[in-house]
Amino acid sequence: RVRAGKKLKLVVENNLESNADDNDTDEGFHSPNTTNLHFHGAHVSPSKKADNIFLKIAPGKSQKYSVKFNKDHPPGLYWVHPHFHGSSAFQVSGGMALALVVTSDDDESMDIANIPSNLLVFQHMLFEGAGNFHTQFNHHAELAEATGDTMLMNLQLPAAGNSWYLVNGQYQPTLSGIKPGQLHRLRMVNAVGVSFLEVTMPGCELFLLATDGVYRDSPYELESLLFASANRHDVLFRCPTTGTYELRSDELAEFDDMLPKPLTHRYTGVLMTVTVAGSPVASTVPSKLPKRPKYMRDWTDKKADQKYTIEFNHGGSPRSLPRGFMAFQYYVNGREFDGKVHHKKMRIGELQQWKIINAAPGANHPYHQHVNHFQVIKYSGKGWEPLIGQFVDTLPLPTPGNAVVRFMPEGHTGETVAHCHVLPHAGLGMVEKIEITKKKTKKSKRRRRRRRR
Repeated sequence: RVRAGKKLKLVVENNLESNADDNDTDEGFHSPNTTNLHFHGAHVSPSKKADNIFLKIAPGKSQKYSVKFNKDHPPGLYWVHPHFHGSSAFQVSGGMALALVVTSDDDESMDIANIPSNLLVFQHMLFEGAGNFHTQFNHHAELAEATGDTMLMNLQLPAAGNSWYLVNGQYQPTLSGIKPGQLHRLRMVNAVGVSFLEVTMPGCELFLLATDGVYRDSPYELESLLFASANRHDVLFRCPTTGTYELRSDELAEFDDMLPKPLTHRYTGVLMTVTVAGSPVASTVPSKLPKRPKYMRDWTDKKADQKYTIEFNHGGSPRSLPRGFMAFQYYVNGREFDGKVHHKKMRIGELQQWKIINAAPGANHPYHQHVNHFQVIKYSGKGWEPLIGQFVDTLPLPTPGNAVVRFMPEGHTGETVAHCHVLPHAGLGMVEKIEITKKKTKKSKRRRRRRRR
């Protein structure tokens, strides 16, 4: 938990064993015990000792982090996870994640601050998909082996089967102490690298407050919540009578077009049980929510300074990976991530309009962008309607299809990335390197005019 306007300081000590094969390249899976941190969704610096995903913390080494959250940082739910290219998919799949709540005077003075709440970290223990070029690395044990880890060689799966979700480290826990008619807040993060959740709470009302740490203009009543890997949602729920209710995920028909199987993993099962008991109480859904900062103003009718296209695709001939594995190729704009070239440069203060294309008909590739949230302007096909007009950092795309987003870089310069947040896909190359540079000045414009002469 950190307050807007303050610094978060921490030290990461890597006490993992040495890597058996420390292939220090930007290709494929490697270095299972090398790590670093990504402050997912946070509007902070991507450089130096902050949200710098190019830092390398080798086994036996440590790294100090000092992350400044500006005074106008949106209060909300974020999360932290490893992001070393080559091992991040394996480490997140194995449970390396934590939730991060940013607070401010604004959210603490609102009526929502007085509503009881629970923070829920969802993590997926997934051991399915072996033997298919597109899904084999969803299987945690195969991903471990492909990355060069040996801890899971004698794995024995529990009675829960090959796929189960944990909530705050527990399997299907129970939330109690809720009264009929009482509003209760759930702050939920899908802290995974592969799977989608399609969440309902049959018999209860749901009101969406925020997505990916950014509040809506007002609460939005709905019946289902779509979580791509890494998405966060804040909701209020209210159940009318005493009884037992389920917070659960099912394959919902409304999302079939976006989430085609078998290449998109959709979880089915109970996440948590809620027990409602006692005398009924009256409650009113708050109408006011914290305001967004100025750099997240509504860009719907504004003219962009720059336009850019990012296209996700996969395919080609299967290629050989170390340790006997094969995989298809995963591209951004027809190329694999090499860790070196900035394929996109943008300046502070210039309004960006990006078209994010999922050209792969068989799999959803959720788009995630570091440092700057973006406003969803439109979908080409069937998307998730509650996201239109909202600011998010991770977006499930139409499959196939595209989304148009706008955002203005503000406050932070440096090297960063955008990528597919099915992390095995990112590990196999579906990453775009980006550089954010300083704002144009009159002096720089005069220099350019002189060079033209």
